[in-house]
Amino acid sequence: MTFMLRAVGDSTSEKERVLSVEPQAGFAVKTKVDSCASQELEIGVKYFINICHAAEVPSPDVPFEPSIVYPLIMANKWEIPIVTSAARQDQDKKGAVCYVSDCCVNTSCLEWARRNAQLKEILVEWCLESCELRQNIELNRTKLAFPKLRYKGSSIPTLEILREDLNSNSKDVASAERDAGPQSFLDMRRDLMESEYQLDSSTALPPLFPAPQTDRKLVEEIEPATTTRLKIGAYTEAKAPLNLDVSIGKALGHAWAKLKVVVHSELMAQRDYDVRYAASDNSLIVQTTKEHPKFQSQQIHIPLPQVIASSNVKLNVSFDQDSGKLHILI
Repeated sequence: MTFMLRAVGDSTSEKERVLSVEPQAGFAVKTKVDSCASQELEIGVKYFINICHAAEVPSPDVPFEPSIVYPLIMANKWEIPIVTSAARQDQDKKGAVCYVSDCCVNTSCLEWARRNAQLKEILVEWCLESCELRQNIELNRTKLAFPKLRYKGSSIPTLEILREDLNSNSKDVASAERDAGPQSFLDMRRDLMESEYQLDSSTALPPLFPAPQTDRKLVEEIEPATTTRLKIGAYTEAKAPLNLDVSIGKALGHAWAKLKVVVHSELMAQRDYDVRYAASDNSLIVQTTKEHPKFQSQQIHIPLPQVIASSNVKLNVSFDQDSGKLHILI
């Protein structure tokens, strides 16, 4: 991420180094300040982020193509460069003090996000992180909202950036900060359901959240199936392995649930599955029956985003006979 910079020192030489960018409005995000290490910003005050765009801001080396980019995001090898301004004071519609920052991305990047709901969620999270790094603050995710504004304030000020920063690897600062602790793109509250787009309840969210740095797979088979043989009459028949397919999406239509997990396999009854939540590592464990005459028993271990972590997680499990899918609301 590249921060806004002002010209300093010799006016002639510094002006040659500084590029003035006129951001164009995109959309606004509203949250509040949860903490401030420097005590420059007041805790609990509303914080608006204008997510805007300009052609001068660099774009990623690899153009956005979901099948290519999502695995790169998971590996911390793809990111949208963001130019972030310092916070300034403004007023909300009731006249109360609020803070406003501008996060400017390349025009093409904003168009990608407008066309792809998941990428938009990721971009919003990266902008929140950029403002947190810029101001040394923590912003609230549970109160995240999308006001019907293209931008907060009377105008979006000109951003001034050092030209050499535009040619540098803009991921270095952000990656160093992100590697310092657990990150989860799904740490954001699913208030995005109230925003300008809606995901179909059957749409699977690809495993694209910046998860804690771990070697665990998103869906891990922790008990590899071994060949089991079923004795039938005079011969022995090997049980076949299941083809388990797991998708994760929003729990639309269920206000209490934060996440929906769908498991699809050759099994055709809810009794063939055992589902439980493991609070010790914030994961969902799905175990298939050992009693099925044709298929081997298997267990999958699904790490969940931090927003789920709790000692009192509620699970609602149902089975759709028509589609053969197990639905788990969390």
